Amino acid sequence: NGSNESGFGAVPGGLRFANDGTFGMIGERAQFWTSTENDSDRGSFFFMGIVHDVENSIAGKGFGYSVRCVKD
Repeated sequence: NGSNESGFGAVPGGLRFANDGTFGMIGERAQFWTSTENDSDRGSFFFMGIVHDVENSIAGKGFGYSVRCVKD
């Protein structure tokens, strides 16, 4: 529910959990993979939601997060 003043309009699409493949937090949280790989099993992502500012974290690659492609 931000102002979109940056021009980045994220929709809170939720995520797919790695352990059982179910989906959750739809409509509450947007999570996007970054291009940073921490190691062969984990990568960096950022998330934002209705109760969070933008935050960075690390997760196993089995999770399903959104991807946003940016053209140079």
